[in-house]
Order: sequence, then structure tokens, then C-alpha cells
Amino acid sequence: MVALEEKDVVDYHVRLFGKRAEQVIYYEDQVCPICNTRIDERGWCGCGTIGGD
Repeated sequence: MVALEEKDVVDYHVRLFGKRAEQVIYYEDQVCPICNTRIDERGWCGCGTIGGD
């Protein structure tokens, strides 16, 4: 987990996932069939259906 900086204390993404939003890794070759957005390292897409599962 990344050490928290002062600005991260109010960043909800850091509090929820342990990293800033710009640090999330997206898989370019995996796209959700429902919302047509990239799937991230945790398997989530833009519509929240976990990659169409």
C-alpha cells in the first residue's frame, strides 16, 4: 500500500482503494460488453457490473 500524503486524507479513492485514481492500472485489451469502457486491475468497469459478469 502507498504511504498516505496529507492531500490523500480527503481523497475518497485513496481511503477506499489505497491508491490515487491516476495510479489505477487499466487493461487496454479488456472492455466491458455492457458499457464499452476499460476494465481496471480490480475487475471493475465504468458501469459497475464488474466487467459484464
